[in-house]
Amino acid sequence: MADTAAVVDMAVPNNATWQDAFQFSQDSAAPWDFTGQKFIMEIKGNPNDTTVLLELTSDAGEIVVDSSAERVLHINVPYTAIQAALKVGEYFYDFIMYDTGTPVVRVQLMRGTVTIDQGITGEP
Repeated sequence: MADTAAVVDMAVPNNATWQDAFQFSQDSAAPWDFTGQKFIMEIKGNPNDTTVLLELTSDAGEIVVDSSAERVLHINVPYTAIQAALKVGEYFYDFIMYDTGTPVVRVQLMRGTVTIDQGITGEP
């Protein structure tokens, strides 16, 4: 598995469910999959902030593994959670995969920005 995280910038409207899917490539020299792994993503106003504005986890169902063997997962966050935590603007995140071993092994898979865009359509 590579030692560097992918830089992925995302844009999310504040009036729709956030659903982005990702597939992580296989390193032929060191095969790996998502078996036994958990995921966490923290969103902050800037990388040095100690305050987490929005946290997404696999335990809470906001990060869903679709195929452990093919390393496919997706983000699933209701728009109400986005509106409650994030104003329109740009934020920073990183996306961590970790196991439950001792010691815990944490791998940064992605990092970048999340831009929250003002949606147009209101409630039905």
